[in-house]
Amino acid sequence: MKTKTIILMILAVTLIGTSVSAQGKRSKKAKSKIALNQIRQDSINAHQDSIKLQQDSILIMQYNAITAHQDSILMKEKAMTLHQDSINMFKQEAGIKISANETSINALKVGITTEKKKLRAKRGLELAKIEQSNIDIKNKLTNYIDDGQAKWESFQIEINQGIDAAIKAITDFSVVKPK
Repeated sequence: MKTKTIILMILAVTLIGTSVSAQGKRSKKAKSKIALNQIRQDSINAHQDSIKLQQDSILIMQYNAITAHQDSILMKEKAMTLHQDSINMFKQEAGIKISANETSINALKVGITTEKKKLRAKRGLELAKIEQSNIDIKNKLTNYIDDGQAKWESFQIEINQGIDAAIKAITDFSVVKPK
């Protein structure tokens, strides 16, 4: 009986050892599967985080592009406003000079009425040319349509030269007193 008990014990120990060993192997496989699943989930989470960062980056770039475009539009509008203010100021200043020329021309018209008839006709034609030149400058100024900075600058030069020429012609025109 003792032998039987010893054999049974050896058999029991072997079975228990095999069972424990099998559980250890199953436990390692289960741990490996859990670890593998965790790695997969971490990879999926990292990929999703990467996609989210890319989307956020795209949104930030789009926002920056829109903001830059809006800033550009505002700067262009400010430049246009300054340009238009420059045009208005120039027109006002040139208009004052043209009006002063008109006043001087009208005074000269009155002055030549006292001249001799032959001289009055000749000088009346000279004064009419000066007056027409002044009217032409006034019309160009009134009818000016803005067509860019470069054309505006050449237009300003043309108007200033026309006004200066009219002022010189008026100054040079002297009323000749009858003898």
